[in-house]
Amino acid sequence: MVDRSTDAQGLLRRRLGLVADLSALNAEALRHQQALAGVEMEALRCEIAIGRGDEQSGLVRDLHEAQSSARSFAAAKAGCEDRMAAIEDEIRAVDEQIAALGPG
Repeated sequence: MVDRSTDAQGLLRRRLGLVADLSALNAEALRHQQALAGVEMEALRCEIAIGRGDEQSGLVRDLHEAQSSARSFAAAKAGCEDRMAAIEDEIRAVDEQIAALGPG
């Protein structure tokens, strides 16, 4: 039989690794959110300029590029959030295993 403290140490190491992965994904999701906010502002700038009747030939192209970038950043952020949810489920499972070991 494996020593209870060895089991607990292994579970705690696993949990620590999962929390580190979760933290890294959270940082990545925040970077995507910041980039998304930036391109949304660019899209808004283009929409306002187009609405005012500005005749710059590149405005519509710039708007479409900003909208395309926004979709890409939003999809990347959603992917991070999906992976984060999966890791949170793994952390819960590890926590249940730790709790099942009982008091020291």
